[in-house]
Amino acid sequence: MIERILANSVDETGFISPVRLAVFFRLEVVRCYSNISITDKMMEQPEKLFDQLVMNKVIGAISCGMPTVEWEYIEKSVNKCAKAVQAYQNSFVGIMKTINKDYDATKLNVDELMATLDQPDKIGLVKDILEKIG
Repeated sequence: MIERILANSVDETGFISPVRLAVFFRLEVVRCYSNISITDKMMEQPEKLFDQLVMNKVIGAISCGMPTVEWEYIEKSVNKCAKAVQAYQNSFVGIMKTINKDYDATKLNVDELMATLDQPDKIGLVKDILEKIG
């Protein structure tokens, strides 16, 4: 359940979107805690599906039917895992993996960057890259 929520919460930038996280959390609760069948075709437009479920008060009915402790535990677990994923993505290793994955688009050679770290006169390049990354 948590894995599916996190996987669907990733936006086009490759990072978890808080809005998508909230939407897919609720869609997954509907999938797991009701007899409503959510097809892959329906998931092609998750925003439309979510809106329909909210307008028809399905999500509210399911959340009211669940023990509050259970809802909060699942939500807390999902948020904890999302924060762990975001912390990893924002770590040096995560950033390097992202850069390496986007190598063809950015033409940035990670090996050259690592070699640059050993050359104090070229450390300015690293500083410029880190400032651009944010």
